[in-house]
Amino acid sequence: GFGTGGQTDASGNASLKVIQGTYKVGAFGPGLPPPSEAVVTVTSTGQSPNPVALLVSRSTGSLSISGKVLNGTSPVGQAFVHGFQVDALGNAQPGFADAIANDSGSFTLYVPPSTRWKVQAFVPGFGPTEERTTGLVTASLSNFNMTLASGVSITGTVQVGGAGASSAAIHARPVGSTPGGNGSMADQNGNFSLSVPCPSTGTFSWDVQPWVPAVGDYPPQRVTVDNTCTAPTALAFSVTSGS
Repeated sequence: GFGTGGQTDASGNASLKVIQGTYKVGAFGPGLPPPSEAVVTVTSTGQSPNPVALLVSRSTGSLSISGKVLNGTSPVGQAFVHGFQVDALGNAQPGFADAIANDSGSFTLYVPPSTRWKVQAFVPGFGPTEERTTGLVTASLSNFNMTLASGVSITGTVQVGGAGASSAAIHARPVGSTPGGNGSMADQNGNFSLSVPCPSTGTFSWDVQPWVPAVGDYPPQRVTVDNTCTAPTALAFSVTSGS
């Protein structure tokens, strides 16, 4: 069957409208571990249990990493922020923390004390921010801001039978050691634009590939960017018709 979702109010209360049936109910608090799901049965006379209590909490003694996601000096809301634990040499260790920046770009990750973290944010349509690494976290960190990496726009058009494909989804997949990736949607005329980071040295490469309903994947085209951050030539994708 189908589920539903909602947001809590300032007191942590929420109400969901559903038809009769049995549901699993969970919650997500940005930067916090998810609580155990509750099984709720809804009948014509009400629900059981009533009310449903979901406890979202951080571990006792947890510290926080907080800051803003920025494009230059402007905050970026609704960006996904991910942190993973590393050792003193930067090698990945078990442990991660996630958050979603609010409309003011602010985020908070809760982490265990005496740990090290690599943190990066992803902004839809713009791509990843620069990655930052903490030292040994022995006290909560503030103003740990994530800034969009210097980037360049990949632009182009997607057509089906000579007409713009307004429903095209475009993905830029990194090649080799190139970091990150990005995705976007074409506008009503089949035009698209997405940002990718520029390397400080050497080159980065991505395979750019559209997907259109009833057509499928187009053949990918490779784009390479060097440290001059020069915008690549606009791409053109076209097929005669759907298969």
